[in-house]
Amino acid sequence: MTMNLRSNFGRLADKLIKEGKKQKAEKVIDTAMKVMPRDQVPYNFFMLQFPDYYYKVDEQEKAREIMRKLADTYKQQYNYYAPLGSQYQRKYQQAQAVIYRLQQMADRNGDDEMKQEMSNIMSSIGAGMGRTPQQQQQQQRAPQKQRQ
Repeated sequence: MTMNLRSNFGRLADKLIKEGKKQKAEKVIDTAMKVMPRDQVPYNFFMLQFPDYYYKVDEQEKAREIMRKLADTYKQQYNYYAPLGSQYQRKYQQAQAVIYRLQQMADRNGDDEMKQEMSNIMSSIGAGMGRTPQQQQQQQRAPQKQRQ
């Protein structure tokens, strides 16, 4: 139910943005964040639209705040599922995809700083480098073996 409510706020904000009513759209987005805070309604895939709305109403810092929280959530999800093996491939690939979409969103909105942050996260989880989670773990262990 809350996802549907969040989605309704998003559709309203999108409509207001398209009508050029940026201040009203910002209030709608702010209200959605206030009545459905992250600690009560965890961020998920459906939150991806909200940073974009904030960019469209010229609220870069608010967009960045949500993007960082989403990236953190999905990086944790990746770190949890990736070591469990291929049976959880869909879960960790979704995490990679979300972070990649955040990176693209930052790029689309001309936010080079956030694009770099997301790129760094992608690199830290081995995404976009053609490495499986298992290959990434082996690479991380390799420097430890060399030091011994």
